[in-house]
Amino acid sequence: MVDSAYDMIVITSWVDMVDTAEDMVVMTAWEAMVDMAEVMVDMFFYGSFSKLGANFGGAGLGGYG
Repeated sequence: MVDSAYDMIVITSWVDMVDTAEDMVVMTAWEAMVDMAEVMVDMFFYGSFSKLGANFGGAGLGGYG
C-alpha cells in the first residue's frame, strides 16, 4: 500500500516535470515563431518601402527607403 502511494507521488511529480518541460518547449517554439513572423513582416514592409523609394524617389517617397 505504501509502495503504491509512493509510486503514485513519484509518477505524478515526473508527469508534472515532463509537462513543464513540454510547456517550455511549446513557449520557446511559439516565441521563435512570433519572432520569425515579425522579422518577415519587417522585411516585407521595409522591402516595399525601399522599392517605393527607388521607384518614386522623385515623388518624395525616397525617405522611406
